[in-house]
Amino acid sequence: MVEPCTAWPSTKPYEIYDGIVLSSSTDEPLRSVQYSRRLSMMSSFCVLVSPVRIERANVAGDADERDRLIVSVSGFRGDSVVAQNGRENRYGSGDLAVVSTQAPFVHTTSAIRDAAGLVIPFTALGRFRYLAERPRREMGGRTPLARAAAGFVRRFAIDSAVAGARVSSDAELAVIDLLAAALAELTLDGRYSLQDDRLFNRQAASDLIARRYRDPSFTTDMIAEELHMSRRHVYRLFEDFGSSPAELIAEARVEAGRKMLDENPWMQIGDIATASGFRSLATFRNQFKTRYGVSPLEYRERIAGPVRERC
Repeated sequence: MVEPCTAWPSTKPYEIYDGIVLSSSTDEPLRSVQYSRRLSMMSSFCVLVSPVRIERANVAGDADERDRLIVSVSGFRGDSVVAQNGRENRYGSGDLAVVSTQAPFVHTTSAIRDAAGLVIPFTALGRFRYLAERPRREMGGRTPLARAAAGFVRRFAIDSAVAGARVSSDAELAVIDLLAAALAELTLDGRYSLQDDRLFNRQAASDLIARRYRDPSFTTDMIAEELHMSRRHVYRLFEDFGSSPAELIAEARVEAGRKMLDENPWMQIGDIATASGFRSLATFRNQFKTRYGVSPLEYRERIAGPVRERC
């Protein structure tokens, strides 16, 4: 677990990063609790903050050190407004807000926000750097890809900054690829031809399954809700994959149960069923036998010998 940084009530603006200044957007003092973590290519953060004004006025200095892409998503209701380059974009709950530090900006909120996101140096974007430099339409949540990217970024930031999950360089590159596709879809000059976004959405759905299948209440409907798309659309993502989302969730649970049978010969099978994400022992039994041809108890006896357990 990463320790949070708490900002005591502040009545004066203060700089948080390279010319970026925070101040209260109301008459009340500014309060915040923040988790942050520096990764190999980027930084992740999660912050709970009172109504705030975030401003960057000074853009002097080395461009390679100065230029960053700030990507954030809030789960709380209420709008925030980003003013930059003569444009104002408004973002609500679940929207992917993207701000470049290459130009001055003002980002204001009128309510408490729970922003989670990433700070990515332009240099880490590689060949996609120009996408961060180009003007773009408001991100919002108006496309399936933008919604999928928002859900992915928020979960990635929470897992890395708050939970302290291990993050590989390949995972960071995957994040950059997904954000590049989302940015390209809304780049105003149309230089980038966006490929089929089904792969990105399916990867986001698969990531959710891998992390949440142990939750007995986790279903395809929850994937749809997390990625801000319909249940039918989620199923369409897997039409050519060979297994439906529901089947993938069941397979992940059965496989987790099998591994626990291998590694914990004295663990009660009912407890294994619960730990694997099944609501009942009967469901675990039935799905296990469908996949492996034997019951969990028969499987255990084959690999470890008879165990005194009623199943």
